[in-house]
Amino acid sequence: MEIRRGGYTLVELLVVLCIVGLTCALGVPRLDGMLARMRVRSAANLVAGDLALVRMLAVREGHTAVLVLEPSGDCQVRFRGRRAGFRYRIHGQPRPAAPSRTVDLRLAGGRVCMEMNGLDSLAVNSRGLPRGFNNRTVWVHERTYADSLFLSVAGRVRRMR
Repeated sequence: MEIRRGGYTLVELLVVLCIVGLTCALGVPRLDGMLARMRVRSAANLVAGDLALVRMLAVREGHTAVLVLEPSGDCQVRFRGRRAGFRYRIHGQPRPAAPSRTVDLRLAGGRVCMEMNGLDSLAVNSRGLPRGFNNRTVWVHERTYADSLFLSVAGRVRRMR
């Protein structure tokens, strides 16, 4: 009578490794898309917070505050009439009370870009209202994933998906 010791054969180990490899190969593209979506959402949240910061800065200082988008050749403009970039500055006018704040949306990785309709800057007056008589829309995107923020004439930020 033959006594068999516990353990696995080489064939069994190879089959298990093939199954694990196939599972990983199918799951990695989904994970990559999920990470891109999360980067876009995170960047949109950052921009929404900074739009509120611009508004508060203008009201607190009693002067105009400006968010200026720095156009970049890396970021593709999806529609005519928009400006695109991945970095922007926030500062007060006519004299900045505090040093300007520069925000880079790509610090978390990825190829996140931001677009604005109209001019590449958004000015808010001392009452917290955006200058001009039109609504502004800000798009944050990476590849096929996009999120948009809507800034009304009353200065309210609404997220649109």
